[in-house]
Amino acid sequence: MSAADVAAALEDARFDARQDSRHEHLADDERGRAELAEWERIDQLLADAAPDTVYDPGVDVDVVVQEELAAEAAAAAVRAAEWRGAQRIAARADEC
Repeated sequence: MSAADVAAALEDARFDARQDSRHEHLADDERGRAELAEWERIDQLLADAAPDTVYDPGVDVDVVVQEELAAEAAAAAVRAAEWRGAQRIAARADEC
């Protein structure tokens, strides 16, 4: 994403936040605030980067995304290990 794309997404998120604040049933919507905060974070990341830097979450530049990806991979590895353990237990139970 270019800085212009991020700026447009940030402006959309700000608009949505203003609209949400005008509707009682949306005023407490955490998702909208989280989205706005994320676009603000990405905008600041690009502002601190070299000129003409594009945002790519798959590149090591975004530490937050890299940490999230690492946490998801670790959780998936734990789930896989638990599943394999359950399969071994089930196989042993079938042997009896």
